[in-house]
Amino acid sequence: YTVKKIPAASFRYHFLRKIISEINKGNNIIM
Repeated sequence: YTVKKIPAASFRYHFLRKIISEINKGNNIIM
C-alpha cells in the first residue's frame, strides 16, 4: 500500500480535533 506523507501541521490539526471531540463528549455526559 502507499503511505501518504501528512504534514506535521495537518497531523497536529487532526489530533487536536480528535481531542476536542473527546472533550465535547465528556462535557455532554456531565451536562
